[in-house]
Amino acid sequence: MSFLSHLYDFRTVLGPLGLQKKYYEEMINLADIKKGDKILDIGCGTGLLGLLLKERFDDSIDFWGIDTKLYFLKAARKKAKQKGAVLKLQSGCVENIPVKTESFDFVFCTLVFHHLNPDRLNAGLKEIKRILKPNAKLIIFDYCPPQSFSHYGLVIITYLWTSIIEYGKYLFQGKLPFLLNEKGFANVEIISLSKVWPLAIYKTKKSREERPKKGKD
Repeated sequence: MSFLSHLYDFRTVLGPLGLQKKYYEEMINLADIKKGDKILDIGCGTGLLGLLLKERFDDSIDFWGIDTKLYFLKAARKKAKQKGAVLKLQSGCVENIPVKTESFDFVFCTLVFHHLNPDRLNAGLKEIKRILKPNAKLIIFDYCPPQSFSHYGLVIITYLWTSIIEYGKYLFQGKLPFLLNEKGFANVEIISLSKVWPLAIYKTKKSREERPKKGKD
């Protein structure tokens, strides 16, 4: 594994986000995953979410992961091989997901949206909607509007540290649920995760699209 992969793993399990692994497990608990479900993790990093899912559901689920960084994918493949887990991993980004239309029951997206400019975010949501089956679920783990003194302080720091977060206004200003509704997602739930860090899980699903009624001849 590369140095950056080790650093990513440290941040994910023990780093300053406050045991991010714990939040991944909370995402899994909220997902209501069933046997045979096909799951995609966008921005899968070194594969922690996929390995946690495989530990719980074994081969009863079909897990796929995409990431733009090849060294993360290489590290994820190595860890999966060591644990005997089958993870289908490939290079890809949120606005160009290399999978078939309406082929997934769940999409997880962890700490990705705050890096996307408006054009990429709109294209990404359109692409996620394309690959989800009707009524399938999207679960996002990312920043949320501040709700405590600690939250506000960290939001200010984060805005100043632009190398970490480029387009946080959609999350910090509470705009993401409205954007999700506009892009064809329904029943958006927001589950706040920490009194220290402004982080939340957004749980939503692909809306049913009403087909136009045929007029009488």
